[in-house]
Amino acid sequence: MLYRLAVIVFAFALVSCDTRTIEERRAQVDSSIAAGETSAAIGMLHRLALDGDPQAYDQLFEIYWSLEAPDSRARALDLLNNGKVSFSNQKRMQYINEFLDFIDAKYFEYENIIYSTQSREAHIDFLGILFLESEIDWQIVGDTLFALADEGKVEAKIYFVRLSPFFIRYFDNAEFFTTWAVEAAESGDLASQYLLHHYYRYGPRPNEPGREQVPIDQDPGRALFWLQSAAEGGHGLAALDLALDAPETERLADNTLSFLEFAASDGIEDAKFEYAIRLLERGDEIGADRALNAAIVSPPVEIRVWLDHAENLYDNVDVRLRDWSLEIYRSLLNTHRSIVSDELSSHKNTIARAFIRLAKAEDSESP
Repeated sequence: MLYRLAVIVFAFALVSCDTRTIEERRAQVDSSIAAGETSAAIGMLHRLALDGDPQAYDQLFEIYWSLEAPDSRARALDLLNNGKVSFSNQKRMQYINEFLDFIDAKYFEYENIIYSTQSREAHIDFLGILFLESEIDWQIVGDTLFALADEGKVEAKIYFVRLSPFFIRYFDNAEFFTTWAVEAAESGDLASQYLLHHYYRYGPRPNEPGREQVPIDQDPGRALFWLQSAAEGGHGLAALDLALDAPETERLADNTLSFLEFAASDGIEDAKFEYAIRLLERGDEIGADRALNAAIVSPPVEIRVWLDHAENLYDNVDVRLRDWSLEIYRSLLNTHRSIVSDELSSHKNTIARAFIRLAKAEDSESP
């Protein structure tokens, strides 16, 4: 009896001690936040929450939401969806819509990387590349988008499909994905149409991040359907791919060139040069020169694209195309010299060739 009484007294003492400790720990959390030590504050708040502090989850939500990263805001919504933080349904939907708007803005940033890539394969696999380089915890983002999509939020389905290469691997059974991907594409979302085209075109890829779990088999007919739909809707990369995939007999057709022109006007580096080359092949020298000048007047988004095109054109037997390569080199080395200086260590051999070729051209032009 005395033993039990001693245990109860000891437990009561521990509880009292814990209460005091929690108050002190709250003050420590506030100090960490004031000092900008966010990670330390988050760790302490998680421990406080486990110890039963009712205010800890509310503070965690506020911190996670204030951090401008997809996984941080997803964690905040996870607390909300699991009842750790109490909001009215209207307030909950407000946060959900803000999260989807935030994801939309982030996706736009990622999609812009496509426009600076060197090749079509890089265009296709840009999300996989970002997946490998990103420090974001995409699993929590995927879980949150999945939960919202499962509730029937169409926007969540769209972003789940758009960003699927980041987190599809975390889902053991992804059979729902095909349905959502088609729904997102059918809703008119161009990015989803373009991505669905690639899934149908290539199917699962066992050794590539984000592709190995996709339960969509190759279907060339459906791939072409969604590519055309995205291109006709105004998706720049889809327009470029459709033009590049055109049969040889339609290489210089009006509709093929119109897709290239649109992709070029949308800022895609590859399309700018390809459009100029095809205009020249078609015999429209004035239009071709105009397109080339439009391509090289702005600073290159990615210097490799310009260097690759200049290299390919320089080796061409067509004197006009060789002259174009020199124009690209001149624009890089003169107009955009600062960009070349920044990239010199990465492309020193190619840039050195550019200087040599320009020097030779100037020597041959000298009287």
